[in-house]
Amino acid sequence: MRIEKIIKLAKTPNHINKYLTHWTGRNKSRIEAFDKLSKIVNSCELKFSCNRISFPSTDLTINTQMICFTDTPIKQSADHCSRYNYFGISFNKEAMIEYGANPVLYLVDNRQPHQGGLNEIRPRDNEQLGLVKWIDSMLQPYDTKQFSDGNWAEFYEREWRINRILPFDWTATAELLKGSHKEYAFEGTIRKVKDAEEFYLPFNKSIIENIIAPLSYKARARKLIKDNNLDCELILIEE
Repeated sequence: MRIEKIIKLAKTPNHINKYLTHWTGRNKSRIEAFDKLSKIVNSCELKFSCNRISFPSTDLTINTQMICFTDTPIKQSADHCSRYNYFGISFNKEAMIEYGANPVLYLVDNRQPHQGGLNEIRPRDNEQLGLVKWIDSMLQPYDTKQFSDGNWAEFYEREWRINRILPFDWTATAELLKGSHKEYAFEGTIRKVKDAEEFYLPFNKSIIENIIAPLSYKARARKLIKDNNLDCELILIEE
């Protein structure tokens, strides 16, 4: 026996977050990161970004449009901030589920056998094809740190996504015709920029729970909240 311990169970777990946080500053300067945060708040829209998902030991790469979140508590987000900067916006998790948010499925192998299984499914119609594509876009490698620089396992990101491909009502509501774009039946209505492959998800500002910024941006973050009449918390991170 190594050791004997007596523990008292916490009534309120601190590893569960009731919010979903979208960080806005990856590979950006602080000015750029705050400008992006401000644009999201002012417009009440989140932009779908084309993200490349690659898996070790396979040539398969998926490019899909998504909006990414994490349910990692802010106090435990030091690693996130080191990768994505110190600016973010948190939403009510239950509300974002209604907008299509879903936790990703982390796979501990190289994903190839799972992909093979999906490929064996022969979609009989567009609805089944949409479901297969959605499942495909929700997969993420558990750990690629041995294949890349740094010591970061993707699982630690506790990622959630809203994919532009949604798994239901494909044939009934999805169409691209003469520049007008109609998306899938869920809480959000996706906006397509005319003559461009840019898509945005409008949201109700009432579901914003937190605005996150470094302490040095306190005045600007306060003004952003006041100017938009937000009923949310301001979380300032010590630098």
